[in-house]
Amino acid sequence: VLTVGKPGFRTSTVSGISVQVMKSNAVNVQLQIGAVSQTVTVAATAGAELQTTNATVGNELSTASLENLPQLSRDATALMFLQPGVAPPTQDTTTGGQIAGALSEQVTYTLDGGDATSDLEGTSSYQNSSDPQLSIGPASSASVIPNPISTTQEFRVVTAGANGTFSRSGGGEVTVLTKRGTNAFHGELYEYHDDDALNANTWQFDALGLPKPHGVDNRFGANIGGPFSALFGPARKPLKNRAWFFFGWEQHRFQERTTLTRVVAAE
Repeated sequence: VLTVGKPGFRTSTVSGISVQVMKSNAVNVQLQIGAVSQTVTVAATAGAELQTTNATVGNELSTASLENLPQLSRDATALMFLQPGVAPPTQDTTTGGQIAGALSEQVTYTLDGGDATSDLEGTSSYQNSSDPQLSIGPASSASVIPNPISTTQEFRVVTAGANGTFSRSGGGEVTVLTKRGTNAFHGELYEYHDDDALNANTWQFDALGLPKPHGVDNRFGANIGGPFSALFGPARKPLKNRAWFFFGWEQHRFQERTTLTRVVAAE
């Protein structure tokens, strides 16, 4: 809800405005002469949500979408591969993530407005698995730090028309906003587990009589958010409705054993 007021004019309120990450919406408000106690309420139309300040093209994912879309790695940036114009990852997760034809190393990542792009190799391979048996990681293009879905509030991928406001390269733009505290306490405790005991052997290994490669991927963590005012007793009044906190923790334990086949010279 957007409220605009000025002495000598009626207070104007515009409701139904959709605020999304990395999108600028123009909302024109007209003040009418009258008493301040009078209020003019206007419901936002489709035109109020049309982005006219820049030509960026991309899709946003809210918290509900992030939590319900399938993603074994539980990393928000891995959902970029569901966007049109993004090259899908290969089976060995060594390539993929190119946006609109640009190299994967040209993708810009931002986290809460800060640059999270890896300037060295354009990858965070510690999140990835090269084991096709598990296939649990994003491709080589990823943020320099993990972005767990459990701590992500909103996520957007700009696939075309990226400008110089946040992007600093010729590829796409991936933006992540983390969750924040509210006036009510909220949190979660979770664990995601996958290992070779839950999967069938591959056709190639089964045909050769080879066992399944050993692999265990275990992610677990917790987060909690709320108001600071509830933690300081009598001194909480100045903090009420002004200060909040959110804390998130996640640990990833990954074990992998891979069978490699090499051609060698024989006598």
